[in-house]
Amino acid sequence: MKEEARMILRAAIEANQPSAVIKKGLGSRIHAHFAQLGVVELELPQRSSQPTPAQFGA
Repeated sequence: MKEEARMILRAAIEANQPSAVIKKGLGSRIHAHFAQLGVVELELPQRSSQPTPAQFGA
């Protein structure tokens, strides 16, 4: 009887999930959400100096 209840609950939950959401990963869903905005090209500034390592201690 418990297994039958589990099967009914699983079927009800799966029926409420859109199949497209289940098949797509998070990255694909984010991409699809923002795809309508188009491509944004940003200009990266040139480095004016080389990075220096952190100095720990005195």
